[in-house]
Amino acid sequence: MARTSSARRRWHVAARVLAAALLGYVAVNTVGVFFAVASPGFKVSNVVASTLASFLLWALIAMWVFSVRRTRTAVFGLLAAVAVSGAGSWLLVAQGVGA
Repeated sequence: MARTSSARRRWHVAARVLAAALLGYVAVNTVGVFFAVASPGFKVSNVVASTLASFLLWALIAMWVFSVRRTRTAVFGLLAAVAVSGAGSWLLVAQGVGA
């Protein structure tokens, strides 16, 4: 019984590490693109600012992934952030805002 519990915990930790690393990376990039496109002003400075902010955001995402009670909550939360920011970026570019 102890082996099953220990193995299960290892899988949960591995799933959280993958969620924080891979989904966190995708979420940070899509949010960064959204902010770079949505921000008014000179585009190069927007890209630099959103890239610098992404390092802080990735660290916050990693801490959040390990602080939530369920791994499923973290994964679905990150997928929702990717979907919303990706759709928002796409809509802004389709309207010609990011051009």
